[in-house]
Parts: sequence; structure tokens; C-alpha cells
Amino acid sequence: MATVTELESQLELAKVAEAEAARLAEIKHREEARALRGLELNAVNQIGTLKTRVEHAIAAKRPPTSRPTVAARGLSRKFLHQGCDYFEVDQLAHLDDAFSEFFGLNGLAQQMHTRMQSIAISDDNLFAAVDAIEIKSWRAVVQRAEFLAGETS
Repeated sequence: MATVTELESQLELAKVAEAEAARLAEIKHREEARALRGLELNAVNQIGTLKTRVEHAIAAKRPPTSRPTVAARGLSRKFLHQGCDYFEVDQLAHLDDAFSEFFGLNGLAQQMHTRMQSIAISDDNLFAAVDAIEIKSWRAVVQRAEFLAGETS
């Protein structure tokens, strides 16, 4: 049977081990928080870059003076009113550079949103910024499709 001294010694060792475990857990928590701040800072930079790209693309793309091709008009109408599969969207993107650019930027915004969720970024302001970019780029996609379909002037 263990003596009181041995039990006290074991208790002290357990307290030391527990304190060490708590210290290591705190260090790990601080390192994870620092890493998350780094990821959030990276996200802020990427969001800013994507926002600038979307704004420049929208500002630079003016409707052409010529009438869109029959194929572009038909695919655009289908895109707007029935929806298109990926192959048809790809065809439309090949027919119109502006549509392609807007659709691509919208896809990048969606991917950024998904990446931010996967790495556990929890800053609602960052998600709101990406949502705003996604909405703006999608609006540009739809407006371009409307133009190509002959539904706007």
C-alpha cells in the first residue's frame, strides 16, 4: 500500500503534468489564433484583389456596336430563361469574352467563399465582402446575357 508521502508526491507530479498540459494547450491555441489571423489577412488581400478585378471588368466591358451572333443570342436566351448546363455556358463564354470574364470572376468569388468556410474563417465582414463581389459579378453575368439575348439595348 502506498504511503501518504508517495500519494502526495504522485499528486504533485499530476499537478505539474496538468499545468504543463494547460501551458502547451495555451501555446497551441495562440499559434492557431495567429495562423487564423494570417489566413484572414490573406483573405482580406484576396478579396480586395478580386473586388478590383470585378470593378475593372465591369467598367471596361462596353457592349459591342455589332449585333451578337445567332448562336450567342440563342444560348443567352436559354441561359436566362431555362438555364444551361456547363457545356452550354462554356460555349457561350467562347462566343463572348465579356460573358466569359464575368462568369469566371463570379466563379472565383464562389470558390473564395467556399475556401473561407473550409478554413474556418468566421469574420462575417469578410463573408459579406465576398457575397457583395459575388452578387456584383453575377449581376454583370446576367446583364451581359440579357444584352446578348437582345433583351436590353
